[in-house]
Amino acid sequence: MKSITKLSLFLIFSLFLFSCESDPFEDQINEQQNEPENPTNPADKEFEKNFGIEVNRDFLGKIINKNKNPLSGVEIKIGDKTTQTNAEGIFIIKNATVFEEFAYIKASKIGFIKGSRSIIPTSGTNKVEIMLLEENVIQTISSGNEATISLPNNASVKLPGDYIDENKNAYTGDVQVIMHHLDPSNDNMNLQMPGMLYAADEIMKSKSSNLTEC
Repeated sequence: MKSITKLSLFLIFSLFLFSCESDPFEDQINEQQNEPENPTNPADKEFEKNFGIEVNRDFLGKIINKNKNPLSGVEIKIGDKTTQTNAEGIFIIKNATVFEEFAYIKASKIGFIKGSRSIIPTSGTNKVEIMLLEENVIQTISSGNEATISLPNNASVKLPGDYIDENKNAYTGDVQVIMHHLDPSNDNMNLQMPGMLYAADEIMKSKSSNLTEC
């Protein structure tokens, strides 16, 4: 079953699906930072060891749209700190509480799909750039009916028609579909891709394909 009334679908190589309404990894990181001493799940505590100790770090970043124009008024959250970008799309956050080996930067603005970036923070100023994609609804479908959504470049995704709401109850009604094709040959793909590819193996060792050091 698919979740929520607004679906964000990104096509990368084959089909990788990301939801703009919910970020399970984000929730896990928040839980780890808010409750570091008494985790309810021992596996989460073991996974947290990959990140190192909590430290304070400084960040300087820029948020742009797909045309590389700056976006103002974007809410930025890093650890326990929150700010907004200025007219030039720039933000500065100092002394954010992050992990020694892991910092998670989140960017959100109405009308755009939520973006984020993960880095290995250094003791200097950590520089970040994120490209937000517009949250344009390309098609509205009805729950209970299968549907195939296509883009002009012939990329498509098939939806089964069964959905649940945020409380995991069966949802009936219209579903707005937001879909972007991320071209791996595009030099901006790493800037466009929301979230990151980060996980743990069977012994809770971290695995990542785009965790970068600044």
